[in-house]
Amino acid sequence: MRESAWFPGHMAKARDAISRTRSVADFFLVVLDARIPHASRKFDLSRLAPLHKCIFCLNRSDLACEDTTDDWLRWFSSQGLVAEKTRAVAGQGLSRLRRLLASRKEEILEKRSAKGRKDRTFSVIVVGMPNVGKSSLLNSLGGVGSAATGRKPGITRGPQWIRTKQGFSILDTPGILTPGRLELDDIWKLHACGILPDEKADPVETASLLWDPANRRASGSSVPDQAGQGDLEGLGKALGFLKRGGSVDIERTAQHFLKEFRAGKLGRLTLEAPEDDL
Repeated sequence: MRESAWFPGHMAKARDAISRTRSVADFFLVVLDARIPHASRKFDLSRLAPLHKCIFCLNRSDLACEDTTDDWLRWFSSQGLVAEKTRAVAGQGLSRLRRLLASRKEEILEKRSAKGRKDRTFSVIVVGMPNVGKSSLLNSLGGVGSAATGRKPGITRGPQWIRTKQGFSILDTPGILTPGRLELDDIWKLHACGILPDEKADPVETASLLWDPANRRASGSSVPDQAGQGDLEGLGKALGFLKRGGSVDIERTAQHFLKEFRAGKLGRLTLEAPEDDL
């Protein structure tokens, strides 16, 4: 697994935009992938947002092991941090998130009023890595079509303000990674979850690590013996992914396996738990 220094220009612009506007933000919505809450936080968050102003959204929770997601929520709470689990595409968990934002808004406006300050818009900045569902979350909070969505990492190319019916001004920002090199153990997890693009990691190595039960917590999972086979080569044979001459097309098999994982067809899987030595 090779290291990655993937940091396109629009990510640098996003970091600059967050730095310029962070002083007016009342809160930050930090969107994480519920399958990898640790790895998907690795974008220099502490330099962009004060942790006491962060609300963490463990998104795509429908794809993650439910028990492990609950363990993560307890872990965030034990760290004095606020976290909610969401499934933005289906709108699940959004009512709790709206109530939380409304409560925080009321508290802040009351404090301003007590100081004789005039009311103003309650501002929220959304941050996270590419393809963790930030735009889908915003569409659910602010209305369908508020922000562009897609499965390709980096589809949001520039910061955009969105006004919600609840009176929030929310800044959507492009997905960002840490400038520099990612740790090797994080690369395969980010690649498996579709955060790093395929050209930045080895699909065979990622699929092999994903296959290893030591790297997974599961709910209702049929991995790794989904086709009655014990490894990727056996899966390729069962699927008929063969090259000329009869050898297994292992790369095609790996790509298929990753696609099935990303779509949730292998069951609910989480690749990190709070008790791991992360």
